[in-house]
Amino acid sequence: MQMRKFKPEDQEEKKKVHRKAIIEIASEVYSEKQVDAWSDFSDYGGIEEEVKRWVAVEDDKLIGFSDYRPNESRVTGVYVHPDYTGQGIGSKLLEKVLEDAENQGLTKLNSESSITAKEFYQKHGFEVVEEVEHETNGVEMKAFEMKKEL
Repeated sequence: MQMRKFKPEDQEEKKKVHRKAIIEIASEVYSEKQVDAWSDFSDYGGIEEEVKRWVAVEDDKLIGFSDYRPNESRVTGVYVHPDYTGQGIGSKLLEKVLEDAENQGLTKLNSESSITAKEFYQKHGFEVVEEVEHETNGVEMKAFEMKKEL
């Protein structure tokens, strides 16, 4: 497996990983309506100055990605294709974020975590600040505001 920075040509594969991870993993705890709204989220964005992205690639196939906004000290997502979960890929992607955040001089990171990702973030030192209602495509869903001191 190779870890590298996101490239514009990764965009379509990134969308597929995002959608598949939500449909197959989040459907265990979120309603069909919530999963549909979240997996259909169209604001994937391209390469933006304020977003840093890394991807995990195996055999030329994108199998995971991480997004974060250093200017907001916020992790906005770590997603791994369901066929590759449990192999440490998400952890390696988050490590890239943490390393970059420290190199940028950030002292903390925040994240709004889904129910399904809460344990993952806690395993990496994030603490729950509060339970929140997150809105995606007009549908509300339970989430957790989390933080990690760096």
